[in-house]
Amino acid sequence: MGMIAKSGLHHKLFAKTNDIVVIELGARTSKAAHVRREGDHCELVNYVVQELPPSDPAKAVEALAAHLQAVRTALGAETHRIALVLTMKDTVMRRLELPPVEVPEMRRLLKSNSKHFFQQDFTGYEFDCFVLPPPTGPHAAKDAGPAKKKWVLVGGVKSVLVEQLSAAAKAAHLELAQVTLTQISLVDAAALALPPEAKKEVVALVDIGFQTSTISFLVNGELGLTRVVSMGGDKLTQDLAAAFNIPYQVAEGLKTVMPDKVQEKLNNSVAPLAQDLKAAIDFFESQEEKKVAQVLVCGGTSRSDMVMQGIQNQLGIPCQKWDGSGCVQVKLEPAKAEAFTKDAPLLVSVLGTGVACLQGGQVQINFVAEEIEAELRRRRDPVRRVFLVVCLALLFMLLWAAQLATQLWVADSECRRREADITKLQTAANEVVANSRKIGEMNQTLQALEHLVSKRFAWVLPLDALRFTLVDDIQVVHLALQQSFRNEAGSKAGRKPDGTPISAVPAGEREVTLLSIKAKNTGQARATDGFIEAIVAQPYFASRLRKPNPVRLLERLPSQPDPLNPARSFFLFTIECAFAERAL
Repeated sequence: MGMIAKSGLHHKLFAKTNDIVVIELGARTSKAAHVRREGDHCELVNYVVQELPPSDPAKAVEALAAHLQAVRTALGAETHRIALVLTMKDTVMRRLELPPVEVPEMRRLLKSNSKHFFQQDFTGYEFDCFVLPPPTGPHAAKDAGPAKKKWVLVGGVKSVLVEQLSAAAKAAHLELAQVTLTQISLVDAAALALPPEAKKEVVALVDIGFQTSTISFLVNGELGLTRVVSMGGDKLTQDLAAAFNIPYQVAEGLKTVMPDKVQEKLNNSVAPLAQDLKAAIDFFESQEEKKVAQVLVCGGTSRSDMVMQGIQNQLGIPCQKWDGSGCVQVKLEPAKAEAFTKDAPLLVSVLGTGVACLQGGQVQINFVAEEIEAELRRRRDPVRRVFLVVCLALLFMLLWAAQLATQLWVADSECRRREADITKLQTAANEVVANSRKIGEMNQTLQALEHLVSKRFAWVLPLDALRFTLVDDIQVVHLALQQSFRNEAGSKAGRKPDGTPISAVPAGEREVTLLSIKAKNTGQARATDGFIEAIVAQPYFASRLRKPNPVRLLERLPSQPDPLNPARSFFLFTIECAFAERAL
C-alpha cells in the first residue's frame, strides 16, 4: 500500500515542518511522542506517558492547556506544532455513500442533515471526510460515472470538544495542526510498518483501550470496516482486583506479570472481550466474503501474554502483539530505548499520526481542517492584493491605450480597403448559403427515402410470414418493429484449459431486432399459447428467431367486455419476438 498524494492543505501545513508533537488523550493517561522527519524517513526522538489532570468542567480548558504544555516540556520538544488523537469514546466513524462533491461541501451536508446520512441525529458535531479509492474489479466499470455516489470515510466529534481542544492549544501557545482518530492513526502506522506480503491479506487491527476497544479490518491495505467493542483493559483490571481483593494499581501490575494463579482468575474476564472480537470478525467475513488472515493487537493490555493467548484461543486466528515501531526509526537514549520495548504497544496511534502528518498518510481525517482553512485564508492580506491588482491594471490600461492608438491608425486605412473586398465576398457568400440550403434539403430527402426503403424491406417478410400464424379468436391490433445496434468487443486467439484452440473474434457491430405484437383474444386463454406456438413453428420465424426464448409474453391485460358484442369478452396481450443477432 503506497502513500497517497499529499493534499493541498497538508502541503501548506507541513511543507516546512520537520518536527511535531503527537498526543493521544485517553481516558486516564496521555501518550505522547516527538517525531522528526529526516530525509525520506521519520525518527522517534522522545516519548512520555502521563496521567491526565482531574476532570473539572468549569476549568477544563485551563487544565488541558497546562497538561499539553507539561507534555511538550517533558518531551523536550522545541516545536510548537502539535497533533491530538481522540479515542472512539469521544468520536464516531462511519463508511457512508455521499454525493460526488468536494470535501468541504460534504462537511456542510453532514452538518445540515446528519440524520439523513447516519440514520441517527448527530447535531452539534464537527465532521471530516476522506473519499475512499474507487472500487476495482469486474463491477468497477458499471459503478463508474460522474454522477455515481462516492464511498466516504466520515469521522465526527462533538463541536464543544473541538472548541475546547482549540482553545486549550491557543492558551498553551501551541499550534494545533490536526485532531484525528485512533483508527486512522492505526491504519497510517500499518501503511508503513506492515511487510508487503501482509498488505495483500485481510488483517484485523485490534486496539485494546481503557474502557473500549476497536477492531479495524485492512483489505489489501485499505480500511474496510471499523467496529467498537464496549470492553477494555479497565474491566480486566477491575475483575482482577475484585478476585484477589487488592488495590487497582496492584492489579494493573499483576495483569502484565500474570503468574499462574492470576491466569486462572482472569480467563473468565478475557473471554467476553475475545467473544466480542470474534463476533466482529464473523460479521466482517460474512459481509465481505473474505477471511481474516491474522490479528494484530496493540494497547497496554496486549503486553500480557495470557491475554494474547486467551484472545487467540477464542478467535482461532493467528494473533500477535503489534507496536507499529516499524514506521519510524527509534533514536532514543539507551535507558529510554530499553523502556520503549515495553511501552511500544501503547504508542502505535501517536507514531502513526506523527508519520502521517510529516510524510502524508493513507487516510486523513482532521476535525480542525475547516478552522485551518479559514486561518490560511485570513493570513492572505486582501488590501495588499487589491492594491497590487489595481497598479497592474492601470499599467496594463496605459500600455493598452498606446497600442490602441497605433492600431487605430493602421486599422482605419485597412478598413477602407477591406470594405471593397467584403462587398465582393458578400455576393459570393449569399450564393454559397443558398447552395448549402439546397444541399441540406436534398440530404434530408435522401435520408427519408433511405429510411422508407429500409423499413419497407424490413416489414415485408415478417408481415408475409405473420399472416400464416393467425389462429381462431386472435386478432392482431398493433405491430412494432424495433432495430438497434450494439458494439461487440473482440477477443484474442488462445487455448482452453484442455488445450483446445480458441479462434480470435474481431470487434464489430451487431444488429438487434425485436418484433412487438399486440393482439386481442376473444376466446380461451389457450388461444394465446396457440398463437405463440404458431409463430415459433412458422418456417420464416423458426429460421430467424433466436433459439433460447424466441417469443415471450410481455403483458396480459384483464378481460373486458367487447363494445361491438356485449355478450362477448376479450383481453389484450403483448408478445415480443426476438430475432437472432446479426453481425454487420
